[in-house]
Amino acid sequence: MIVLLDFDDTLSEFDSFIEQFTSTLATLLTDKLGGSIEEWNRKVLNMMIAVENDYIQHFIQNPLAGYRQWLPTSYQLASEFLFDSTIPLKKREKVRLLKRVRKQALLSVNACFPGMIQLVKDLHSNNVQLVMASGNDSEHLNHALKAAGILNCFSKVYGPDLIDCAKEGPEYYARICDALSITPDQAVVVDNDAVALGWAADVGMKTVHLKILSRSDDLNKPLDSTSITAPEAVMEAIRNQMGSHFNQ
Repeated sequence: MIVLLDFDDTLSEFDSFIEQFTSTLATLLTDKLGGSIEEWNRKVLNMMIAVENDYIQHFIQNPLAGYRQWLPTSYQLASEFLFDSTIPLKKREKVRLLKRVRKQALLSVNACFPGMIQLVKDLHSNNVQLVMASGNDSEHLNHALKAAGILNCFSKVYGPDLIDCAKEGPEYYARICDALSITPDQAVVVDNDAVALGWAADVGMKTVHLKILSRSDDLNKPLDSTSITAPEAVMEAIRNQMGSHFNQ
């Protein structure tokens, strides 16, 4: 049995991660190229918004629009927003610099929810095969999991680039099952997003809704009665889904 775990707002708090990443990236760019941290912060945020908008235009309701081909163009777009004409570098050099400082920043960031790192380690020690299944690209995920000290707990780290499918529909999970050479009923998906869990269920996968409250959540909004809100309860929920296949 295999457990597919999401990253943003499941393993790691998204808002805290972005704050840390933005601040670290701005500091690195200030050290390398000069200028003020405030100005680089502004440029980093504008860059991230531009890439996100471009992603939305390409893949919302169209997950098979060619993520693998889009990813290199996203780096080009990002470098254009980040490095204006005052930076004396060629286009390729700007992309290389962006990738280098992005890696440094990701390896410095850790916004995992309390208890989630221990949960991952406990699942791993119980011989549960863990697979990362996130909307972030695989390079991003590998660096982030390494920074959290748990990369070795995952047998595979799937970003959309590895299966050429954005995490925007059931096709994403179907392709991961194909890549793993498993049938959907052999996997349990743990995610904070009920929509994503619906896609997983559509292809026949078992699901666990883990909704740890983050700063961006409406605390007055009632949670679904089937949601789990604490990492400590996830192991039992997975065990219930797996039944006799747990530890196999």
